[in-house]
Amino acid sequence: MAQRILITGCNGYIGCMLSKILQERGHSIRGFDNRLYPENFHVPGYAYLSKDIDYILKDVRDMTISDFEGINTVVHLAGLSNDPLGDLNDRVTRDINVYGTVEMASQAKKAGVKKLVFSSSCSVYGFSPMDNPVFFEEQSAKNPVSTYAETKLVCEGALTNMIDNDFSVVIMRNATVYGPSPRMRFDLLINAMVCSAFFDKEIVFYSNTQVKRPLINIEDLCNVFVFFVENDVPSEIYNIGRTIDNFSISDVAVLVCKAFYERFGKDIRLRYKIDDADPRSYLVSFKKLETRFGNLIKQSVYENILALIEIFSTNFTPDHNPSLTDTSFYSIRHLCRRLANGELTPDFRVIQATAERS
Repeated sequence: MAQRILITGCNGYIGCMLSKILQERGHSIRGFDNRLYPENFHVPGYAYLSKDIDYILKDVRDMTISDFEGINTVVHLAGLSNDPLGDLNDRVTRDINVYGTVEMASQAKKAGVKKLVFSSSCSVYGFSPMDNPVFFEEQSAKNPVSTYAETKLVCEGALTNMIDNDFSVVIMRNATVYGPSPRMRFDLLINAMVCSAFFDKEIVFYSNTQVKRPLINIEDLCNVFVFFVENDVPSEIYNIGRTIDNFSISDVAVLVCKAFYERFGKDIRLRYKIDDADPRSYLVSFKKLETRFGNLIKQSVYENILALIEIFSTNFTPDHNPSLTDTSFYSIRHLCRRLANGELTPDFRVIQATAERS
């Protein structure tokens, strides 16, 4: 049955893709975003601004009860969205990711919204000793090692406390996302490796190559969002990914090198500049998702890397790396540039005269 769905962060890395997928499935989409980041990548079938979606330029911290009028379901994506970015300004990160989330959910509930799907992160698990690895399940102990992960965990608790017979909350602890988007990011593990291999013919390791991450392709993640939006799913926390898609950094590099050799017949160099600044390493079990809902995630990581290389080839030429001059491919660089240029207030609010040219 068609729904009226409100998506926060609709112009972000995931939001651009999810908005279009839900709209094409017959749902009416109202999208909120402050457009901190612009369109920077062409993905066939998707767009930063899609036809027939009701876009509203607004910071999530400023949403009111009237914004949710007539809405059945909210998908909450908005926020400062990775660990280094979250550590840039602890106070503002908590203001956006915690206050913004809790106040938005409160207004949605008052307006009569029936379901909230919250985008959390497997980074709440933080660290699993590499000499004694443990697969984290939903009930496992949490050990967030960044402000971003801490804010996700705090929000999970606050949103869980809002659940009642009239308001359901589904919490998705997502694996590390990768893949193409109209708001492309080169600061995500696989995307960063593909970018480096494509333009520089090398992959640089900045942390211990044996640290572990669970991975999920952006389109697979969007399909899980769609499933949770369209189906009567219990108000619980779910790890989102596949257990077989837990990889070490070195394993991912091998897959990227293999894919580049298959596509171009050329080898990729491996270089090491390890500083161990990133302590995150965790293996995650997705047994709950897989047992309850079946095979929601279809393609292998290797197949998706090949597809990502192909779409890189349609957007760029190897001798011209746009990210050398365009900061929008890196969340923290772009935010810092906009702060320096006076396009943001000190609490990261977009000065709206600059929003369209971000």
